[in-house]
Amino acid sequence: MEQIEKEKEASRLIKLIRGKFGEYGDVEMPLNQIKIISDMLEPYCYGGGLIKMIEITCYKCEKCSKIYTDKEFAKKCCTPKYCEYCKCELPHKYYYTACDSCREKCKYERAEKIDFKDYIKNNPNGWITTKCGHIISVDELIDRIEDGEAFDYVYGTNVQYIEINYDQIITQLQEEVMFEDDFEIFSNEQLNEICEFASNWNAKNRFKYYEEDRKVAIII
Repeated sequence: MEQIEKEKEASRLIKLIRGKFGEYGDVEMPLNQIKIISDMLEPYCYGGGLIKMIEITCYKCEKCSKIYTDKEFAKKCCTPKYCEYCKCELPHKYYYTACDSCREKCKYERAEKIDFKDYIKNNPNGWITTKCGHIISVDELIDRIEDGEAFDYVYGTNVQYIEINYDQIITQLQEEVMFEDDFEIFSNEQLNEICEFASNWNAKNRFKYYEEDRKVAIII
């Protein structure tokens, strides 16, 4: 009888935990309560306790007080960072090793240089990318130049097509039904039907969009 009561209490506490910590993730439970629940549920949980208390060593950045589990990350947290090229100091939360100016300079130097007039001949209705990353038409660029806006160079673009990814669709469908390894929810015929539909749709509907081509720099 005592065993049955313990199992009932364990079941009740599991529902309590799932309700409070699953639905309200910001709810905090006192450590002593966690220990009590862990000890009570341990006999009924596969592979050990549902909740296990552990101690970990953390390290705090002395400047911003951010906590890390890795000592080296804590040391480097607010250490000044400098551009690897011009050695200017980088912002604290800057994730690149070079400043914006030097990164742009490197991008330009690596790109193939093309004269703007030659680019227009080959791409009369084409699109280009400004240094700010904005993709605009060649006509708009010409209008802005005629209005007095200064451009020393811009970058090219690559054309892409919006397509239905049938592999992604099939994966998502299988994940949603949570199929087991030994049980196929969809037959090969049904999967092939999805693939055929996506292929036909992609071939019929060729919707274009453009991405920056960093390999080509167009000299104005």
